[in-house]
Amino acid sequence: MKRQIFTWLMVVAALLSNAGVAATGTSETQNIFPIPETLKPNVNFWIDVYARYGSHHLIIHDAVHLDIVYEVINVDSLFSGQFISSRSKHRILYKMEREYVSILRKFRTHAPDTATLQGKEKRVYELWKDVNDKNKYRKAASNVRSQSGLRDKFAEGLQRSGRYIEEMKNIFRRSGLPQELISIAMVESLFHLRAYSKLGAAGIWQFTRSTGRKFLRINYEIDERFDPLKATEAATKLLQQNYKMLDSWPLAITAYNHGQYGMRRAKRKLKTDDIGKIVENYRSRSFGFASRNFYAEFLAAKYIMEHRIKYFGLLEGEESLHFTIFRLPDYVKLSTLLEHFGLTQDEAALYNPALRSPVLENKRCVPKGFEFRLAWDKKIDAAAIYAEIPDTQKFRKQMREKLAAGNYRVRRGDTLSRIARRAGTTTRTLMIVNGLDNPHRIYVGQMLEIPEKATLIAKADIKKTNPVTSPVVMPELLTVEQGHGTSSQPIGPVDETTVADVSEQPVVTEMMPKETLTINVSKPTNAIIRVLSDETIGHYADWLEIPTQRLRNLNGMDFGETMHIGQKIKLDVHKVNSDVFHVRRVEYHRGLREDFYQRFTIEKVHEHVVMQGDNIWTLCNERYEIPLWLAFDYNPDKDLQHLHQGDQIQIPIITSSGN
Repeated sequence: MKRQIFTWLMVVAALLSNAGVAATGTSETQNIFPIPETLKPNVNFWIDVYARYGSHHLIIHDAVHLDIVYEVINVDSLFSGQFISSRSKHRILYKMEREYVSILRKFRTHAPDTATLQGKEKRVYELWKDVNDKNKYRKAASNVRSQSGLRDKFAEGLQRSGRYIEEMKNIFRRSGLPQELISIAMVESLFHLRAYSKLGAAGIWQFTRSTGRKFLRINYEIDERFDPLKATEAATKLLQQNYKMLDSWPLAITAYNHGQYGMRRAKRKLKTDDIGKIVENYRSRSFGFASRNFYAEFLAAKYIMEHRIKYFGLLEGEESLHFTIFRLPDYVKLSTLLEHFGLTQDEAALYNPALRSPVLENKRCVPKGFEFRLAWDKKIDAAAIYAEIPDTQKFRKQMREKLAAGNYRVRRGDTLSRIARRAGTTTRTLMIVNGLDNPHRIYVGQMLEIPEKATLIAKADIKKTNPVTSPVVMPELLTVEQGHGTSSQPIGPVDETTVADVSEQPVVTEMMPKETLTINVSKPTNAIIRVLSDETIGHYADWLEIPTQRLRNLNGMDFGETMHIGQKIKLDVHKVNSDVFHVRRVEYHRGLREDFYQRFTIEKVHEHVVMQGDNIWTLCNERYEIPLWLAFDYNPDKDLQHLHQGDQIQIPIITSSGN
């Protein structure tokens, strides 16, 4: 009853409010989060995107002057009653967008005759006639952009936020930061708890691995970027750092997207902290559409969240999660915890979103020290229940996986040597048992026999085999097929210092089963490695359990100096030996690929001809939006660090798999 009264009071307040434009708000809020006049059209544009137009709408607009909207297409009405493939839809919509580009190019070369203008040409002229810039049509032809509406997804985000929003407010309150900053999570992910971008940003706060690892635990078993509360704590720390450096909330918020040092450069170059002037005048290759609009999007999301009833009516949010925490004193399989605590796997995943699939699937233990959450309504003595778990089910070390005897069906990402290692046998043995003449030529769906016992190979034969480096394992964790079902066969925990050689042959892929796409992770030689893509000095320090500065000193690197791919790095292995380092390094790269391939698929491979000014970073991050490691996987024989005009490289085109 109390909840109903509160809800109706909110309705009355909303109806009595005259707040109808983006510029309204308390004077205190406006002082903290000002809205420059030049940004008001941008803010109103994003209010329309978030609260007026749904995902079935496509807004064709100018990328600089957001108040110039050429057309809003109702995609459902356009294709009503017709079965058209998504690719054909995209092609038709793209053609409609290019119509405006053609009109603008025509106006650029021939002044429009206002007496004869009709239809779209007349609309384009009317939109631009008051803009005083002789080059306006030339610029506009390069700035035609499409934006999907997000009203339905924003509403879903508001509902999802109910699960965590109150505790998130408490986190911001304890940090001494404005609670309105929570709206950044809506801009970043629409509160999609498992959000994962093409470039590897994850969770509602969209932390990349490199930024996230400064504040969060990210490894093969745990990824706290997916824990909304842990990630919120990390976001407050990052925002505090941004504000301390920039002394302006508009700049600190923009730095969440563009980076602290990027915004400091903008501030110094223009000698202002006026976000309106920076958005209007700052030019940088990396300060693109997303960075220019990030603060305006924040203001729009904040405004809508503050006036949600006005835009979405009585929208019921999800119930808040209330839980108690039990810190695990050992490594324990999730299935063991489920059995003794009376939980389902879905419940465990709901309350513990940081657990990665290897743990959820019992291929790895829940790590020692993990703060395991249990629903508050389960009135139990967690410590007493845990004490009842037999000691044989509590481990001092993390578990590793191993295949049992039987038949195994090859899946995407498998390699023969990896299957052999998991089965406790050798690549040569599997080749003999299965009549294979080439270890590189296994294919998705192929059935392999896993022998009961490893066949011994003569030492002379072993010496003849050539050592190979270890490509990172691509997705699909292995299972053994037994009869009509599948089961994972883990072995007990092992000391990582004695882990067997994890060398592997090139991987198999569904897209190109006859090709070998691989990224080599060589074992350290005399405690020396070569840098691979997506690695940082901080990663190495974490895997070696030593301070970053010790590695910098060992390699003669100044603070802030970055590494380059292929660079030799000396390791300090006095605390963690080379074998353990290698296992952790392989798992890092495996995790990158597993996370990616769970959410994206390779639609096709495009052959890109390198143009003047191209480099692999801008091609991956700005043009094709793919992770850097993926480009290296698909071009194993190319020197992507030193591209030349006319070079041909393979670029995988990716699409969301809907997961």
